[in-house]
Amino acid sequence: MSSFIYPTDPQIRDGLRECFDLIQHMAEIEAPQYPAPPNEKQLMELLESCYATSLETEEGRTIAFTVDFFGEDEPLFDYQLKQTLPLSARDLSRLAVALDPWRSRICVIPGGTGLQIVSIIHLGEQFAFHGTRLTLRQLSIRVLAPGVLVVRYGGVLLLTYQRGRFAFHCGPSARWGQFAVRTALAFHSHTGQPLDQLQADLRFGAALIRIVRTIHYQRHGGTLLILPHDTDWENSAFSKRYAPAGPVSVVKDANVKDMEYAIKRNELFQQVIQGQSSPEVASVWADDIVRARFVSELEWLARLTLADGMTVIERDLTLLGFGIFFDAQDKPDSPTHVVLIDPYDDGSDSEPKTLASIGGARHQSAAVTCRRFPGAVAVVASQDGSLSSMKWDGTKNVIIAFHHLEPLLEF
Repeated sequence: MSSFIYPTDPQIRDGLRECFDLIQHMAEIEAPQYPAPPNEKQLMELLESCYATSLETEEGRTIAFTVDFFGEDEPLFDYQLKQTLPLSARDLSRLAVALDPWRSRICVIPGGTGLQIVSIIHLGEQFAFHGTRLTLRQLSIRVLAPGVLVVRYGGVLLLTYQRGRFAFHCGPSARWGQFAVRTALAFHSHTGQPLDQLQADLRFGAALIRIVRTIHYQRHGGTLLILPHDTDWENSAFSKRYAPAGPVSVVKDANVKDMEYAIKRNELFQQVIQGQSSPEVASVWADDIVRARFVSELEWLARLTLADGMTVIERDLTLLGFGIFFDAQDKPDSPTHVVLIDPYDDGSDSEPKTLASIGGARHQSAAVTCRRFPGAVAVVASQDGSLSSMKWDGTKNVIIAFHHLEPLLEF
């Protein structure tokens, strides 16, 4: 896919229709009811309008928003506009700046001469560490940045589009499913794990998603290095400007407190079910300070990556330091090679490449550092919004690097 492909290209149109048919077929088997997707003309209008709006700016700011298509008779919305608006780049851009693209939806329905904006839906918190979030099954198109779109239908990620390149995540042509980001970030297999270790790994994966999502939204660039426990890393760091006197366990401790709180809350819930109540029930259920603190500490950890250098942690979320620089000079007699995995490539070229192919200085430094510390994982965010992860594979003597993970963080 070397040529520039627009979102309205027949390849994308036909691929989305296949995804619609597949999801609706599965719905017939599993019984959930899905709203009707847009027809071909409506789909093209949605994609064209969202793409055109993504290239607009409002008072110098880029635009991010989410549009949901309601194809049936106009439903009743809590926030109904008195006057409908045409689905145009001008009206979308003016409305989008006032809305959070993750918590709000711009609702569109068919009109007499084309699609119309009729209402707004506010879904509330979408990235809470605990609990479930309110989701919609309608076709949803999210604009993340100029020329960057994510398409979802029936609760399933269908398509990511990024400035002329696209990838399907559903159906026979899919390379990465919507949950692949957890594996790509943590580089950890859950096969054959004992239950307690599996729970710990899954929890770490969820925490890592929260950290990386915050790093990505900072739009600054940074590197998070995850080291195996008891790694002798300090002797290899030539600059430790902000390194603490000893490991900092504030995030790790918040995680432990959060788990203890969840266990206690579940025990009290069981007591209520069995008809046993006590004053402790009200106090524990009403106190979510500990749970909120854990999320806050994860975001604090993510912010440390804004400093030059690497933020270094262990898998239990112990902070070893930030602003850390390692000797990233590649050895001429044993150069580092890289295997790149990119959803926008067809996967036919899996041959190892030179270190320079992984990206700029930040990416190359992370790759060489991962090679120096077997078992380490690095997550690198670029200022342009791209997100990569990497790990040294000793059996193949290469760095395995995933590129363009950022769209998979959105759902």
